[in-house]
Amino acid sequence: MKTWDNVFTQPLLEVIQDQIKYLRYEPHGSGEKDLPNTFLYSGELINNRFWQYLFNKILTNIPIKQTVVSRCYVNKYPPKTFSDWHIDNKDKSCSHTIIFYPDESGANTVFKKQQIEYKQNRLLWFDSKLLHKTNINDTIKHRHTLVYKIKGK
Repeated sequence: MKTWDNVFTQPLLEVIQDQIKYLRYEPHGSGEKDLPNTFLYSGELINNRFWQYLFNKILTNIPIKQTVVSRCYVNKYPPKTFSDWHIDNKDKSCSHTIIFYPDESGANTVFKKQQIEYKQNRLLWFDSKLLHKTNINDTIKHRHTLVYKIKGK
């Protein structure tokens, strides 16, 4: 598990924030019970050139070897929402997960032995088999995460 801060330039971060505003979101569930929760999901973005461009920018800034994206989406957590405990490779389609935090503040990402602080312009990279969740969003704003599911070892 690794984090990097100040991943994108301020102008590009502002474009990311703007693009996230105009995505279409739908209710989404997480966790073993697969029950719907109140957070929202943007749908598959992997074929959109902008999100592909961002992943390529990540690869130029972050020393990771996995370069094949199996999924890309944005989660949106309105105030007082959260996610349940889950793993990202339940269907075995990815080996690593990248989470990017575009907002000024939000709920932390929690693992069994560690919490990763939600910090604007931070990127989190971890093994997709790790059990994790999102704490409750105690802010008055929406919390967004840009997620890339990565194939490879």
